[in-house]
Amino acid sequence: MTFYSDSRGILFVVLAGVFAFVIDYFALKAYGSGLSISIAGPIIIGGSIAVATLVGFLIGDSITWIKILGVTMVIVGASILAVVNA
Repeated sequence: MTFYSDSRGILFVVLAGVFAFVIDYFALKAYGSGLSISIAGPIIIGGSIAVATLVGFLIGDSITWIKILGVTMVIVGASILAVVNA
């Protein structure tokens, strides 16, 4: 069996691991400071989806109005949760 690798793919895997750690760190820090999980959960998950989508656009994924609308709705929703429950 032969394995093929690409240095760009390895870089993406390493960066995904680093960012997953960063997300978990800040999530635990938010929960540890007393932020309710019903508020922090949607903000963290929504923010992660928005960042992943934006990175996808940066590495060449096609941009459509539906995708832009979806990312905008996720960001607005997370922002509303952050402001209303602050």
